[in-house]
Parts: sequence; C-alpha cells; structure tokens
Amino acid sequence: MPISLGQSGCQHIRGPPPGGSCTFPARRSAISARRKRPICCDGRRTCAVAGGGFLVGIDLQKHPRLIEAAYNDRQGVTAAFNRNILVRINRQLGADFDIDQFAHRAFYNVARHRIEMHLVSRREQTVHVGGMRFFFAEGESIHTENSYKFGLGTMAELAEAGGFAVERVWTDERQYFSVFYLTLSH
Repeated sequence: MPISLGQSGCQHIRGPPPGGSCTFPARRSAISARRKRPICCDGRRTCAVAGGGFLVGIDLQKHPRLIEAAYNDRQGVTAAFNRNILVRINRQLGADFDIDQFAHRAFYNVARHRIEMHLVSRREQTVHVGGMRFFFAEGESIHTENSYKFGLGTMAELAEAGGFAVERVWTDERQYFSVFYLTLSH
C-alpha cells in the first residue's frame, strides 16, 4: 500500500513498508530542479527502500496561454492561495498587510520554463512586520512563487542524476501532466 506524503516529504518517517511506495507533490521536486540539482536530493532516497519506489507528479511544459489561464483562474482560487501568504504573515508574525491592496499576478517566464506568481501593491503603502516597516510603491511586487514546468526528458535526466531509475512514466492524452515511478538505481 502506498504512503502518500504532503509537503513535508518523508523526513518524519523511516520509509514505507518493504515493497511499499511514497508519493510526493511535484512542487517539492521543482525546488530541486530550480537549483539545477538532481531530483530527490533532499532525503527522499530513504523512502525508496529495497523493492520499493515512489511516484512523482509533474506538470509538463505546454503553451504559455494554457499555463497562465490555469494560474489566473476565473474563480480566483489561485489568487486566494497566493494572497494567503499575507494572511499567514499577519496572523503568525503580527503584521498589518491590507490583503485587498495586493493584486495577484501570474505569468509564464518562457526562458526559465516557470510560472511566476507575484502580489502587486495596488497603491503606495507601508506595512509593519516584526517591528520593521516595509514601503511598497504602487505596482511594486512581492515574488511569491515559481512553479517549474518540465519536459519528459528533463525529468528523467534529473531523476537519474539523483540516483534513481525511471521504471514507468504515465501521461494524460494531451501530455499536460505526467507521473514518474522511480526506484533506486543499482
């Protein structure tokens, strides 16, 4: 039976049952690739015990308009997710961000193969965080996230460079998304 793990990875477990599997969200894998490191170099090897492996879900490269539409959805789900960082900073650090005065902006950076998310100040304003003041000009942005998009070949190279064998790859019909099943290389 697979073990499904959230963003914390498997630091808090010793590994799946013998012959078991772990799953990881693609965002964590993107962090390794962003730094041009092999995939899974941050301790995940402990999850792929002898006879087992793990699944990595990947958002594949596609036309920038499709990616931007997904990150600028009409329902505002991604915008709310993006603004939530300010909500958390207010709550956890006693800050005074006026959430409504920051607009969500997401665009695809073609050269870097990533979607960039920003929160853009709607006006000139001052925010207090932890006893410090931060000044924002109208139009100034806070760069909140990068979400990298991979090709199948790039993902395989990153996995293999990290000491993993690509056992199987699944994609949807349009090749928008993929799932890689990886095991330890011998």
